[in-house]
Amino acid sequence: MEEAGGLNAKRLLSPRYGWGVFFATVVVTAHIAFALLPDSRCLDGVRIDKTTALSWIGLNTSPTSTQCFYYLLPLFAALGPGRAIVEDFITGFNRHLLQRGPWRYLCQNLTVTFLVGMATAVFALTVDYLFSWLLLPDIQSDLILDYGISVDPSYTYFTQLFFRHALGTIVIYIVLAGLITAGFSLLGALVGLVSLNLYAAMATPMVVSLVLATAATSLPKLIASPVAIMITDSPNPLPQFSSFVIGLLACYLLMFGGIAIAFWRRAVR
Repeated sequence: MEEAGGLNAKRLLSPRYGWGVFFATVVVTAHIAFALLPDSRCLDGVRIDKTTALSWIGLNTSPTSTQCFYYLLPLFAALGPGRAIVEDFITGFNRHLLQRGPWRYLCQNLTVTFLVGMATAVFALTVDYLFSWLLLPDIQSDLILDYGISVDPSYTYFTQLFFRHALGTIVIYIVLAGLITAGFSLLGALVGLVSLNLYAAMATPMVVSLVLATAATSLPKLIASPVAIMITDSPNPLPQFSSFVIGLLACYLLMFGGIAIAFWRRAVR
């Protein structure tokens, strides 16, 4: 059992399940090369609208880069280890691992899927912030001087913290993006386990995020877009933070429960 558990954990951490982290990093690398570097060359010691906090990709100051990154995150999340459990059932490899502990096999898959899904956003966003800090002046944001950004409570959580300690809000948003992206990873694993279709597993998180984004634009008071919530200067009005937390926990519960039920029906019963 120990040997099988170690084999499964090693498989889940193989580079072939790291494409999501890789592509997310490619997008922020493009942002660094085509947004941050040109801005750093234009510093004249007078302008202060290009600062570390305001130029980070999480703020909607560069709409193309920001929206490209966040709207692709659900797809990147689905490229992680959540695919492994689907591949195992399609190929029959699960029989070798399940006979030595089915629930341990499932727990390993879900744990690594969650963590790698979270890392998909956290790693890329952290890299982008570090380069923003290295290339641009780290000046504390100001309500009057930062005329180029509309950070207010309707579109940004922890607004007051942002104007006292911008890094604190940025760290919260990096973690928040990681938690939402981890949810998309679980959604891909759930769809894949139910359908045993890798394409459906990889496409569904992206489709769901786009449907919710479109619906949130039309019905902002009734529907919230998880992608818009991840953006620090959200394009849509935000739900109450407590409502968001409750909704996220409910989604986790549904996805973990759905995966457990689908797994039990396919592998244990």
